[in-house]
Amino acid sequence: MTRFLKPATSLEQQIALLRQRGLHVPDEKKAKHYLDYIGYYRLSAYMKPFQTGTEHSFRVGTAFDDVLDLYVFDRHLRLHLMDGLERIEIALRSVMNNCLSSQFGAHWYLERGIFNSALDYPEMLERLRSEMGYQSRRKRETFISHYLNTYTEPPDPPGWMMIQTLSMGSVSRMFEDLQTEHQKPIALMFGMDHRVLISVLHSLAYVRNLCAHHSRLWNREFRIQPMIPKQLAKTFKGPSNRLGIVLILMEMILLQISPETAWKEGLDTLLQKHPKIHKKSMGLT
Repeated sequence: MTRFLKPATSLEQQIALLRQRGLHVPDEKKAKHYLDYIGYYRLSAYMKPFQTGTEHSFRVGTAFDDVLDLYVFDRHLRLHLMDGLERIEIALRSVMNNCLSSQFGAHWYLERGIFNSALDYPEMLERLRSEMGYQSRRKRETFISHYLNTYTEPPDPPGWMMIQTLSMGSVSRMFEDLQTEHQKPIALMFGMDHRVLISVLHSLAYVRNLCAHHSRLWNREFRIQPMIPKQLAKTFKGPSNRLGIVLILMEMILLQISPETAWKEGLDTLLQKHPKIHKKSMGLT
């Protein structure tokens, strides 16, 4: 442990440092603009593939636009993933509610017996009520307020209302806590074994949070890794802690819920627009 002594630097000083390290900056006005609106620290993560040694020297011929292109690619990659994740999240909410409400009625989540004992049910119910905005009218959706102001019994809204207020992480945890017999028909709708789907959903919720917070995806090592389905185990030889396997799993699910989807074609187009991208860093061959 030591004291932090690095001083804040001006845009001129930042550009001078980049040039000193060998980065070609032909348009200083353009570089200042992006350093102003993106920030040196954020862009520095996209400089690392072009640098060598401990002095952060740039490889010969590296230009500011090379760094910027990588940053722009990663931004578009997050947006493309969010498009697919939105569809998966909405499908998960719908399938869970349809499967469970057909068996246990509109207020299926109030049936304590369908959940495992691993998670304390009263605690789970309290968390659900918090996400529905019971404690804060400003956070509460209009349809939740309408139910609470209109009906007295049951005191909680039906499952199709409740599940619309949950985050993807909360829905994935609820799915995990269902008894196995109730997980299986839901997992079947996504073309996966229930144990694999639990793992995949946790991984996708993690990736969604990264996207929502504008975090780097391109060459990140993921802390939460998905289980690889049997149908992929023989063909997928990449790492399980990179983005590649997530992209493949998302494509599998999206083809299941929307067979005519062009999501993969959109991803291919994005990669073609940025031919310098090192795919191996994403866990792709």
